[in-house]
Amino acid sequence: VASPASYNNDIGVPLTLLQMDSSTRACVVEIGTNAPGEIGYLTGIARPTVGVLTNVEAAHLEGLGTVRGVMEEKAALLRGLPADGVAIVNADNYYCREVMEEVDCHLVTFGTWEDADVYGVEPFATSSGVGFYLYDRMRFEIPALGAHNVANALAAVATGLWLNLSPDSVCDALGLYEAPPMRMSREIVGDVVLVNDAYNANPRSMEAAIRELASRPSEGRRVAVLGDMLELGESTLEHHEALGRKAANAGLDCVWAIGPHAEAVAREALRLGLAEENVAWFLDTAGQLWAFGSPNAGHVDYAWPNGTEYHVSGPTAGTPFVSALTYTMRGNPGELAYAAVALDTVCPGIPIWPVEGLLCLDPATLVVLGLIGPVDPDGLIEAVVPLN
Repeated sequence: VASPASYNNDIGVPLTLLQMDSSTRACVVEIGTNAPGEIGYLTGIARPTVGVLTNVEAAHLEGLGTVRGVMEEKAALLRGLPADGVAIVNADNYYCREVMEEVDCHLVTFGTWEDADVYGVEPFATSSGVGFYLYDRMRFEIPALGAHNVANALAAVATGLWLNLSPDSVCDALGLYEAPPMRMSREIVGDVVLVNDAYNANPRSMEAAIRELASRPSEGRRVAVLGDMLELGESTLEHHEALGRKAANAGLDCVWAIGPHAEAVAREALRLGLAEENVAWFLDTAGQLWAFGSPNAGHVDYAWPNGTEYHVSGPTAGTPFVSALTYTMRGNPGELAYAAVALDTVCPGIPIWPVEGLLCLDPATLVVLGLIGPVDPDGLIEAVVPLN
């Protein structure tokens, strides 16, 4: 039995455990957290005999405060293990190594250095994933994109070996791995290879995804579409700015950032040298409205639904509303069409009629984007209602 999807909270963990019956030999339970005390509580429910600590990184800082707060929270899993249980811990992670000192049961470490109990060296990329040499001898290949999955695979190897599985059987099982949806899953969309890692995000996972995108051979452009990283608390801006710098330094062709903190990503990518035509940021509001902004313009900051009308706030709250629109169409059949709409005048309180999106190109330009699937390039004009 294993957790379906990410059933890792106070509802999902019991639902996973309830799948067991008298024939169950093992149950793999994912335990998650975003606030202090959750892992200890869920560990008390699951009562594991094997606890695997994969990493400690900057995630859920809004509830846990600091990376050290994350460490303390995750350590609760190991504190909840029985004396005859085993803690399987990532020896490559600084905070995980500190947690090892609290282990009162058996301890097995894994990592990419020979000081770990279970180690894999000489990591390499394959056409479908990654690989390594277990104890510098046995070749393992895992159909999972991203160098970070070497550590995840080693965690699985360490667990399997502790449970008396043979290295060959563990190797065969890992070779059958299939990435869950939106977890570095590879999809072909027309002529585009899409690597979808959009399930969730934190600074470390974003860095891993960028590194994977930059390192893979490509006949076309490498475009990073980066959403917001949530629950980072007071360090939110800092981490999004760092993300922009990492994306720029990775040698990608384009960086498109999406979300309320996207501008911070885009500005840093531009500052570190990415060409302006290769950087864009998009403000997504509740999945209903996309407001696009040029990082060098910044005159449309927010957009939100107000009944059946969309209003926009700008440098001075409540001011940038258009009283008249002129527009020209750009786009090709089958693509997202958009209209360039000039701001003739600014009249506070005049609503913008419902549209799918807004884009500020410069102080005198607003763009309406129609996210309506394949369209005739002339079709969107009907969705733009001139205001008197």
